Amino acid sequence: MRDQLFGGRYRLLRQMGEGGMGQVWEARDETLGRLVAVKVIALLVGGGSRGDEARARFLREARITAALQHPNVVTVHDLGETDTEDGRAPFLVMELLRGEALDAVLRRGPAALPDTARWGAEICDALAAAHETRVLHRDIKPSNVLITTASTVKVLDFGIARAADPSATANHLTQTGFIVGTPPYMAPEQARGFPEARSDLYALGCLLFELITGRLPFEAPDAVGYLTAHLSQEPPAPSSVAAGIPPEWDELVLTLLRKEPGQRYASASALAQALRRLESRTGHGPSPHPPPPKPPETDNAARALRAWAGNIQQALGIARTIADKTTKAQVLAEIAGVAVAVDRDEARRIAADAERIAHTITNTKDKAQTLASVAAAIGTVDADEALRIARDAERTAHTITNTKDKAQTLASVAAAIGTVDADEALRIARDAERTAHTITNVFGSNSQRNRKDKALVLAGIAAAIGTVDADEALRIARDAERTARTITNTEKKEKALTDVAMAVAAVDAGEALRIAQFTTDSGSKALLLATIATAVAAVDAGEALRIAREAERIAHTFTNNALGGLLLARFGADQKSLVLASVAEAMAAVDAGEGLRIAQTISDNAGKALALASVAGAVAAVDPDETLRIAREAERIAHPITHNETFQAAMQAAIMELVLVSIAAAVAAVDPDEARRIAQAITDEALQASALIGVAPM
Repeated sequence: MRDQLFGGRYRLLRQMGEGGMGQVWEARDETLGRLVAVKVIALLVGGGSRGDEARARFLREARITAALQHPNVVTVHDLGETDTEDGRAPFLVMELLRGEALDAVLRRGPAALPDTARWGAEICDALAAAHETRVLHRDIKPSNVLITTASTVKVLDFGIARAADPSATANHLTQTGFIVGTPPYMAPEQARGFPEARSDLYALGCLLFELITGRLPFEAPDAVGYLTAHLSQEPPAPSSVAAGIPPEWDELVLTLLRKEPGQRYASASALAQALRRLESRTGHGPSPHPPPPKPPETDNAARALRAWAGNIQQALGIARTIADKTTKAQVLAEIAGVAVAVDRDEARRIAADAERIAHTITNTKDKAQTLASVAAAIGTVDADEALRIARDAERTAHTITNTKDKAQTLASVAAAIGTVDADEALRIARDAERTAHTITNVFGSNSQRNRKDKALVLAGIAAAIGTVDADEALRIARDAERTARTITNTEKKEKALTDVAMAVAAVDAGEALRIAQFTTDSGSKALLLATIATAVAAVDAGEALRIAREAERIAHTFTNNALGGLLLARFGADQKSLVLASVAEAMAAVDAGEGLRIAQTISDNAGKALALASVAGAVAAVDPDETLRIAREAERIAHPITHNETFQAAMQAAIMELVLVSIAAAVAAVDPDEARRIAQAITDEALQASALIGVAPM
């Protein structure tokens, strides 16, 4: 198939691998001029009408899994069918990754315990994102986990084993003769035909066992032998197979390998937390086998990573000059959160510095929220430390006398540890919810102002836990909506309902659209629809485009001074232009050309530059030259604001510095040196530090 053109645009260059389902090829996308990986599902070639049905189902299910957007999940760019010598074959187009799969790692022997814990936690992060959307992997095994040259885990083939089952129907998972998954890693309930989310955790348990011992938990001569073992035999403790394995590793792995799903870890998020605790306790000893060869020094990713490390140090130096304690601690926390990708020990030191400064802040609300920021930053490095700091933030929040501030701060703490400990996050969020229901002010507990505050705080709590528990977030959001609907003042009611819809958008776009129907203010409605379009973009590009076009239509009916809530607009930026900039950003996520068209219609400099920066970021992965061209136009527009003594001019200059942060972020993945130049032109210390650490490796 070499040199064959798939889908009219993907030219196959060289075969990279072959497995039970088909072949993987390195290919060139001749439309966009980039290299990609093409997976040809040879298993579903031909087959008459039944083959046509199987291929159609594969494409339907593959579209669902392709919507997964997560740093630890391989990105699927496209899918389709093509003619081969044997008949029609479906194919997937994915990002081209450099690195090695865990099966290659295992050929060198067992992995180090800290590496295993870190890789396992990142696999869990990918599984948690998938399970939230009710997508199962069904085939976790070494060859489906890649370690990139930047040491990042990428999980491959989500749901593809199920989608590629040639004998499944709409109503039955499998038919006789085809087992979805790989027998050495298959959970007992999956072997019986009833997989669930914890089946993926069982498979991961088999993989972790193999990584730390060098062998599988069960050994058998064939598939039937493996399935029999999974169904009826108890696995050995890893420490009985290999020396030097601590008891806590035995406990974790054997919990994952329990026969009953209910006796395993409750979720991938819970397992990720346990693995990160193990990583922090195990330390960073030498690996029992040599690492893979490093990429050449000329490799773009390696150069960008070194440059990024330099940016972090420069940002750190700037942060230490900031006089305001709250700002300094929050910027240090932000730097610590980014530094984990370069130097975890350095990230811990920076976070400790931020925590120390946070404890000197006298305002209890600022102190608690800053501690929450530190906990969020350190969560991926040290879960126990993150929980300790979060509980300190929670204790501080409970000393706040204003009930509205207390509830909002508790919500911030819950959001900070959502990825570290979901149960703790939900506990704190429920505490915030109880506090919100006690909000009172000088106008009385049942006043219009009081109801508005209560609705807005409840919406904020829902937004804080949206990624932790979607059902719980929707429950709280509906409570907020009920409260908002009791407000008789139309303007206050619409503001509260808009905030509720914003909170719901990332959890349930349909619910957000339902609430949006009750918004009559055109500016608020356009902003809300733009938010919903952005949330929908990763799942349904067509629907996102439709919503974004509706947002654009409504934005053009908006008149200035109708939207008092836009802070930037109060200080010299045109309100309508800022609304259109948000719409352009949403449009660019699904159609960069349409986003650029909207951006070019904006007359106000601030709005136009913001819109162009968003469009530049959207096309960065597709057309680097166009990204730089658009970003330079945005920068040219952003600079003409002159500094003078008037308050409005000073605010306009501050707005343009915010715009420069967005432009630097847009350029970062394409040209780190150019992004650094733009960041260094920013005069505000906190903004400059944020811009510098945003110049991340490619």
